[in-house]
Amino acid sequence: MGEPHKVREGHTDELEWVLSVDGGPFALTGMTVELILRDNEGDDLAYAGTFEKDADQVTNPGLVRYAPHEDDLISDQSPYEVVVRVTDTDGRVAFFPEGSGITELLLVTR
Repeated sequence: MGEPHKVREGHTDELEWVLSVDGGPFALTGMTVELILRDNEGDDLAYAGTFEKDADQVTNPGLVRYAPHEDDLISDQSPYEVVVRVTDTDGRVAFFPEGSGITELLLVTR
């Protein structure tokens, strides 16, 4: 995860992030991923778009994609905080971006 994505309301093209640990990509083979999208008031939001990890985690380790529905991203609720919840096969959970005080932002304009 890195620089904020900047998009317009109604954006439906895929947005991509690479989840990393200690500066390197974190392979998500065998793990499940969930997008947590929070508005500018910190409230978790439901979304109609799709979120998934890249199927080829050997070639594209850590790569996740969010394809928003045209009604998902509203400028009045921007900036959005993007958090990815990762669960491994033993049920252990990690959140990305990792580290205290790190926030991934999605900025939406009209």
